Amino acid sequence: MKVLMALMLTLVWMLASSVANAYTQLTIDDFVNDPLLIDAEFSPDGRYLAFIRNDGKSRDVIIRDFSQEGAPITGVLQDEFIRADSISWANNSRLIVNLMVPYEHISQLKKKAETDPGFDLDEYDYFRRSISMNIYCQDKVILLNHKNYNRRNLNLSKISNLLAGDDKHILMPAWGYDGLEIMKVDVYTGKGQVAFKGGARTYSILTDNNGQPTFRLDYYGNSRSVKVYEYTQEREWIAIDHIYFEQGDDDEFDFEGLMGIGKEGELIYRKRNELSGYFEIVKYKKGSKDKQLVAFLPGEDIYSPMFDSFSGEYLGYQVQRDLIRNVYLDKNYQAHYDKVAEEIGHNNFAFWASSSSTNRAVVRSSGADHLGKFYVYDFKSQVLTWIGNVHNHLIPENLGLPAKVNYIARDGQKLRMYLLFPPNYDDTKAYPMVVLPHGGPHSRDSASFDIFAQYMATRGYIVIQPNFRGSTGYGLEFEKAGYKQWGRLMQDDVSDAVTYMTKNGYADKSRVCIVGVSYGGYAALIGTIKTPELYRCGISINGVTHLKDQIAFDMDSAKINEDQIEEILYERIGHPIQDSKMLDDNSPALLASKVALPLLIIAGDRDQVVPIAQAEGMVKALKKSKKDFKFVELTDTGHNPFINKDSAARVFQEVDQFLKIYLGE
Repeated sequence: MKVLMALMLTLVWMLASSVANAYTQLTIDDFVNDPLLIDAEFSPDGRYLAFIRNDGKSRDVIIRDFSQEGAPITGVLQDEFIRADSISWANNSRLIVNLMVPYEHISQLKKKAETDPGFDLDEYDYFRRSISMNIYCQDKVILLNHKNYNRRNLNLSKISNLLAGDDKHILMPAWGYDGLEIMKVDVYTGKGQVAFKGGARTYSILTDNNGQPTFRLDYYGNSRSVKVYEYTQEREWIAIDHIYFEQGDDDEFDFEGLMGIGKEGELIYRKRNELSGYFEIVKYKKGSKDKQLVAFLPGEDIYSPMFDSFSGEYLGYQVQRDLIRNVYLDKNYQAHYDKVAEEIGHNNFAFWASSSSTNRAVVRSSGADHLGKFYVYDFKSQVLTWIGNVHNHLIPENLGLPAKVNYIARDGQKLRMYLLFPPNYDDTKAYPMVVLPHGGPHSRDSASFDIFAQYMATRGYIVIQPNFRGSTGYGLEFEKAGYKQWGRLMQDDVSDAVTYMTKNGYADKSRVCIVGVSYGGYAALIGTIKTPELYRCGISINGVTHLKDQIAFDMDSAKINEDQIEEILYERIGHPIQDSKMLDDNSPALLASKVALPLLIIAGDRDQVVPIAQAEGMVKALKKSKKDFKFVELTDTGHNPFINKDSAARVFQEVDQFLKIYLGE
């Protein structure tokens, strides 16, 4: 049976080479340590390449001149305590560096580093600032170094417009006394002045190539939506649209990449077609009443529009299937992209080049079995040259083997699932398995790098990630199939994925654990309660445990626009009165007496999405029923524990120990 199933289940990427090469068992430090290469970008003319390299003690910004033989280094910026985090070019000879600056005085940090053998800079809080410098890493100036903005802004490093026609200035957002302000900043002096201001909920102001305001975006966190305003000739802001976005698990949501300004000042953005249910690209011309269709795909979502990072020009759009792929308006540019895609293989990759450059592009690839690789692509020679790995150890030879498969749910619905097999996988054995439902629940998994999934795969477990109904990326009908289905249809789809793997002999059915974060944590709890025959244990990280309480929390957090958010919550989760029994019947905290399996519950004390009270309520109920569980509270941790080194390490350690106990031989 397994031989036949192997024909259906597509193993991809580095299976052959992974088996052939030496395998190194990765440690927790390997997963949480900083990458080697942080960022890389060519100047708009393609002459200078700037990149950030981590040498262990410092992050160095290095600039090379690719117009000279051997691409000699023109300058190096190095500091042991102030860390470079990202870079962008203001013009062909001026580089902007985003810095992470510790709150503690540098002199104090130096003393501690000299006297404390266990000194770790990651343990210190920091704020973000930016500097500008020339190609020799000289003539450095701090951008927006003003006491009023320094006090109000943890992050003064964002750039809203590089002003391609103005080599001297850029636009930067900053929080002022009354809200968001857009500052026009001189990249040679660092000084800035207020260009214009937003409203109380403004998150971004979009500008044209001349730096003039065109549209304003006001963000509503609980509904994960943006209200769009047009800036009129009368200097008034008029609402023109309200856009809802997919859900995820991060504390912050970046929607700015989903919209931009075209050559004629029109707004180009992704929006769902109400009739077809699929996302498409539309544009809205200032002063008009109608939106025009720019791009659509029959029966498929468009993932995102693409804009030139320097000029802001609309380039085309991205499609996400198993991988993300780009579709360009420029056929010549598309041909170059397709050539790189062929060489990169079955991986995601970013293709960074200014549309004004016909010389070179930076390419960063990443896949389910590697964190990333950087390349330089030469447009003239059409040669792709590898320049380094993002991480020294998170490479295919050491990581789980990715695969993908379609499986059939109990009612006949075809569903997509992504898998990781342990390194050195032996197909003659049945392995213990971890089921890892994604968060949201209205988001999705894909064939991309998942650090948590890979950590568990390297411990010797098969890891499966099903895109159950309710997931995004398959149209509105598929997403709506998961509305009001917490613990019901969405959970059945997860259960059917488990059955598929155990019936076909890939996983040992007596050694399966369900693990998840956010909604995935909820699915882990309700799965162990409703289908204990499928699992040996469950792990919930920042998971919802009481549906009515979570709805109330979301409503309270909204503060304004309550009616709109109420409608969304009631439609997607359930109405606390009309659906009262259904919500109670699917709230793990109210079903603790039915728990029959050991549980690990992990929660961050600063979670603003699923408050720690959700975990505490579950713990209290489990104690009352005298159930077998362990509770771990993560200090100074928000909703996503993997963005903090200490929290991620603690999660990896606790999960590893728990799985060894219950899924071991």
